[in-house]
Amino acid sequence: MKTRYWEKYFNGKVKSEGEQFKKADYSSEISFKARYNIIKEFSSGQNLDGVKILDAGCGIGLLKNIVGKACEIIGLDLSAEALKQAKEQGETPIKATVTNIPLKSAFEYVFCIEVLQYIDDWQNAVRELVNMTKNNGFLIISTLNKKCLLLHPKVLKILKKLGFTKMDENIVLHDKEDIVKELEKLGMDIIANKDLPIPIKGGKFLLNVSTILGLRHLFSYSFMIIAKKLNPESP
Repeated sequence: MKTRYWEKYFNGKVKSEGEQFKKADYSSEISFKARYNIIKEFSSGQNLDGVKILDAGCGIGLLKNIVGKACEIIGLDLSAEALKQAKEQGETPIKATVTNIPLKSAFEYVFCIEVLQYIDDWQNAVRELVNMTKNNGFLIISTLNKKCLLLHPKVLKILKKLGFTKMDENIVLHDKEDIVKELEKLGMDIIANKDLPIPIKGGKFLLNVSTILGLRHLFSYSFMIIAKKLNPESP
């Protein structure tokens, strides 16, 4: 993982755009709505009162606004500037990377939302996240989809030239099947496996049509996996 690069990148991004992110309505904006809805639906079915949650790669702490104020969220991030705002949102900040989490106690719920695309050594990151999840606890991961047509390097290059995207060239794309296999190997039971649409108007329609045509993987911009850690002592 290019830790120093991304630390500098996100410190700068938060300074220039942080207030804009905090004021955004993530229940309606195209680029966040699908993730927001899945997390909201999942968390509404859980009793999170007084529960400690790990937000691994917390950014400016937006998870608190989705899952509710009754839980305690430990926000972990490499950006000191992001952590300042996460603290304002009510998260307890810890400066660290997802590949080296300096915590001893595991959590009933671990969220890692749109973080793995900044990590080369994703297997190590996934192992850390699983280790931070209690037996019978839940791990929620989302990241960009390597197979998405719009994320193909040649397509991205054209879109950047046309000014349609500012995606950093150091982004690392991942294959959903690889992450699912790694989670299962580490003793996780996949509860849900969701494809998320391209963040444009009509993105959901494209995803639905591509499903009918057998091309869903090409129009899934990112994916979200909800996994439960199996208790090895259970029969």
